[in-house]
Amino acid sequence: MTGPRPAFTIVFLIFVLSFGCSVRAAFEQKGAGSLFYGTGSAGIASADSIFFVFTNPAKAAALHKARMDFMMRNLFQLGSLNQAALNSAFRIGALPVAFGISRYGNSLYAETESRFVLAYEIAESFYLGAGLNGYWLTVKNYGQAFCAGITLAGYYRLLPAAGVAFVAQNLNEPKIGAAGEKLPLNMTLGFSYRLFNKLELNLDIVKDNLFDFEYRFGVRYRLNRWLGFMSGFREQVNTFGGGFFIIKKHLLFSYALELHQVLGYNHSLTLGYTF
Repeated sequence: MTGPRPAFTIVFLIFVLSFGCSVRAAFEQKGAGSLFYGTGSAGIASADSIFFVFTNPAKAAALHKARMDFMMRNLFQLGSLNQAALNSAFRIGALPVAFGISRYGNSLYAETESRFVLAYEIAESFYLGAGLNGYWLTVKNYGQAFCAGITLAGYYRLLPAAGVAFVAQNLNEPKIGAAGEKLPLNMTLGFSYRLFNKLELNLDIVKDNLFDFEYRFGVRYRLNRWLGFMSGFREQVNTFGGGFFIIKKHLLFSYALELHQVLGYNHSLTLGYTF
């Protein structure tokens, strides 16, 4: 057997066996970026992954130019409940490096995440990435708590039009606060297939031990060189997503609308620039 397959198989087995670990508490896997939310929070194997610091750190290895992305997201039409995220990626020599920060919540309760990512191209079409995640929890009148987690991720292009990826978040099962509550150990396995270089199909399978397997489906369609549309569905929480994206030279703009049948709408805007 040649190429990256043995290494990918070993890492994949670690990923599957880790499903047996226990998890607790807040800081569930949120991801970031309107492209991600508009595709039903699916797409860790997508060729168009933008906020890869939060979706799949291994994709940083495919970076050839520095870029920066910023997102604002309002949840359920509540003026005080928002998420903001910033993603920047660049190369130090031949080494791809990425950094991201995200804040979710309001003045009463807030979760802040920082992520530092290194990635490496193991072989042609096979990338591995590792991330160090910092978690700050702030609760009004109760103070702050901090802990750190480790993420391992991979991406392998099976065919020119197909890819498979995995993300294992919080492998060290960090504990936060005086009570020592464990943060979720999230596992995601993703598949992506592109038809006619215009229509991309995405399937993500997500698992942590607090919930059953969740299946997320998403499609992205490039109408032309600069305009595209997206739609998706999250099976477990019964949420639909949709939106559009515009890519003009170095600039990316995208908008996503998510609909929960009980809680209402989420809106998000993303602005990105490639240097």
